[in-house]
Amino acid sequence: MVKSDNIISPKKEEIIKSILEVLKEPYQYARDMHIHNEIATFKRDWVGMYNLRDAFDQLRKLLIHLFEDDDNSKANRELAEMEAHLYRAILEGAQNVTEVYLDRIDKKLKPRILYRLSFVDAPSETEITTAISSAKEKIEHGRNYKPKNWKEAAKSFKEAEDILKSLEQRLPSSNEIRYRLVILGCTIIALLIGTGIGHFF
Repeated sequence: MVKSDNIISPKKEEIIKSILEVLKEPYQYARDMHIHNEIATFKRDWVGMYNLRDAFDQLRKLLIHLFEDDDNSKANRELAEMEAHLYRAILEGAQNVTEVYLDRIDKKLKPRILYRLSFVDAPSETEITTAISSAKEKIEHGRNYKPKNWKEAAKSFKEAEDILKSLEQRLPSSNEIRYRLVILGCTIIALLIGTGIGHFF
């Protein structure tokens, strides 16, 4: 049963305001990151899902401590746990997206000779190296900010994602290279056959 004698004490008001602050920006950001992670990676974001679930478990306990048990110190501890789960949902998701892009790039990268032979438009070796190095630096910054400043960490991961996404889009697919090499091979064979027939006659 909810106690009514101390329900709007200054300490309770402060905790309630903190809950609302957490439910505004961090929760919205965590929810958006969860959706973005699944769209960007084409996979279920289990880590985000578990952390969002756990955050609401903490919110439930928080409200019980606040209004039924009348224990502000326990409510504050649950609030801190709730925030921690939301930050993990944000930052693990943001970091995961960058790692997925790095993996995609690694799979798409081919020896330079294949780009030349297939006449595809591909970034130069310098552009590729610079982009990957810059993105890895941003990821490192994000990891360093993680325990201190979730907004700066999320910003660093987003910058890394943008760099890697741009590079991944510029790299030709294996299918495109294969198709162009087949066309090139067929053209060479046709020319050789044509030249051979010409010499024959």
